[in-house]
Amino acid sequence: MMNYTVELLVNGDPDLLEYYRLAVGRWREIWTRPESSTIISMATMLCDEQTWFEENCGGRWVGQEIMVVAGFGMSTTRRRASGIASNRHSGSTAPSSRASVASTS
Repeated sequence: MMNYTVELLVNGDPDLLEYYRLAVGRWREIWTRPESSTIISMATMLCDEQTWFEENCGGRWVGQEIMVVAGFGMSTTRRRASGIASNRHSGSTAPSSRASVASTS
């Protein structure tokens, strides 16, 4: 559950959007690294990256939560984009069923 960020949202924290913007930027950078291609190297890298999120995204607990939520969001966005791109290459114009379900949620 997003306890820390929901609390900040409810309290109108003006920095919350900036924390997520920074986190998404960092995740974009992480996904471009060669280490992101395997689970083992990605896990090792993320252990090192956690400190960055804590220092730049609201502190220890908020930063950890934002790291996870933004990372999950980025991974599902990447998969959805890959499914749509795959369909374009196969000649299909319809988005994948995964993308269709996600876009209606």
